[in-house]
Amino acid sequence: MLDWLKQPDFERILSPFAYSPDSRHVAYIAKDKGAQTVVLDGFRSESYEQVSSGLYFSGDGRHLAYSARSQNREFVVVDGMRSPDHDAVGQLTFSGGFERRAYVARTRTRVFAVVDGTPARSSTRWNASSSART
Repeated sequence: MLDWLKQPDFERILSPFAYSPDSRHVAYIAKDKGAQTVVLDGFRSESYEQVSSGLYFSGDGRHLAYSARSQNREFVVVDGMRSPDHDAVGQLTFSGGFERRAYVARTRTRVFAVVDGTPARSSTRWNASSSART
């Protein structure tokens, strides 16, 4: 129990508890029936194949973000809202107040930045067979 609130039962807790900077919220990653879920204040997210990043709280503790994988596609989740799917995502970063968000996304042929939910225009091409940028 956290703060005397009953938490859901799971097969395993997969991550350390992450407290928001204001200590009002707690989140963790759990496994149940072969799937992973994020639990925020006792409430479960949808189920994923994998939560592929850590859990990031905004400086004021009002927002939570992470990346996850389902059906071999990766995406970013901010406040429960899922971004478009990509082949891979990484390097999540946020401004201090969470006003700005950015991550790197990869599709079969491109690597690009996504800033505030908008993919950056880029001519960078990804050569999947050699794993090298061209």
